[in-house]
Amino acid sequence: MSEKTHSSRLSAYKNAGQGTTDLRRKRAELSVALRKQARDEQLLKRRALSPEAGEEVQEEEVKVYTTSEIVQGLRSKDLPTMTAAARAARRMLSKEQNPPISTMVAAGVIGPLVQALERDDCSDLQFEAAWALTNIASGTHEHTMAVVDGGAIPKLVALLARGGVVGEQSAWALGNIAGDGPQTRDSVLAHGALAVLLPLMTCTTPASQLRTAVWTYSNFCRNKNPLVKFEYVSPALPYIADLLEIPDQDVLADACWALSYLTDGPNERIEAVQMTPHLLPRIVKLLNHTSAAVRTPALRAIGNMLT
Repeated sequence: MSEKTHSSRLSAYKNAGQGTTDLRRKRAELSVALRKQARDEQLLKRRALSPEAGEEVQEEEVKVYTTSEIVQGLRSKDLPTMTAAARAARRMLSKEQNPPISTMVAAGVIGPLVQALERDDCSDLQFEAAWALTNIASGTHEHTMAVVDGGAIPKLVALLARGGVVGEQSAWALGNIAGDGPQTRDSVLAHGALAVLLPLMTCTTPASQLRTAVWTYSNFCRNKNPLVKFEYVSPALPYIADLLEIPDQDVLADACWALSYLTDGPNERIEAVQMTPHLLPRIVKLLNHTSAAVRTPALRAIGNMLT
């Protein structure tokens, strides 16, 4: 599609006095923010802190485990023992400062945590294991690959399909894995993650789960060299179009980031985004949002359509 076609389609949705020239001007006005992408863009990975992080916890309330005790407990056949060990692993990995991810990986914690994801007879154990794996995957590339090589992706996708708090935590883990790079992103998508994520990407989904789902989807869309296969992520475009009208700033920001990634590519992708019913006028409207966290990715997406 030519630049003229892009511009005319965008101009059809302009506000009074806000045509292509004004859109370009708005883009220029935010150029400083756009150049500071590392600061302004939503995070590649997110680590989940424990509720008690930063708070004093009485010693008798929480047993202090060593790394070896955690691994031993996870390998136990006793469910309460396994759950307590998984919770201890999660707490250790949820420290605000310097979580011992490398130490835990070296101790062999990933294998038992991945196996724990299969324990459908104990959702608490699955939740704690998914949370611990989320935080391991929030680390370096090597940490993320250890989770992938441990076989976590298909088990996390299966839990995502079940929804609820375990499904939300699994979505978070998959978002961290996908955010590591094109290889892990494509692996997550090849396991069918989008199909089971889509039911969470609706206006009726509880706010926390919806935010996690849209952030995870944005990581499905990001990373270049190579770009994500468009057929892997395009089924979500009608869902994104619907979500552009809800008042949740976090959802709007991550939805716009997803669109900015999808429009940073060949004209065929840009045209598919533009042709999604209701999407274009809604993202243009977000140029006037009160938050720069929403305006910045919206402007970037529209700028991609104009160039």
